Amino acid sequence: MSGARRCYVVELKDGDVFDTKKADGEIESLSGFVASIRGSVKHDPEIRICSFNQTDKSAIVDGFKKRVTTAQVWTGAEFCKLLGIDYQAIVDERTADAIKNREWLVESILAIPELQEIVKRKIG
Repeated sequence: MSGARRCYVVELKDGDVFDTKKADGEIESLSGFVASIRGSVKHDPEIRICSFNQTDKSAIVDGFKKRVTTAQVWTGAEFCKLLGIDYQAIVDERTADAIKNREWLVESILAIPELQEIVKRKIG
């Protein structure tokens, strides 16, 4: 189907596990948006859920409490491929940022005198 034009309404998430009410609310919100734009766009809009950090589509479906089908979910790699974005570069940058963020958090905690005492008791 190369060259076919599609219209996707995408919910882009980091995680892939939701409580039942949240999953239902997400689908309801997406469906409402699709209904509101249908007829205003040239192509029939399709809902997609992208769990950026999950590589297993069935885990995304399970995490969404089976409120979506496998055809309605994308991994981050699939989403990036569609957009022509380097998925691995994003993962690498986020990994580096996570390391920096942990160091910042520890430094910030240790800058609070009351917390320094607690840390000393716990590790000392």
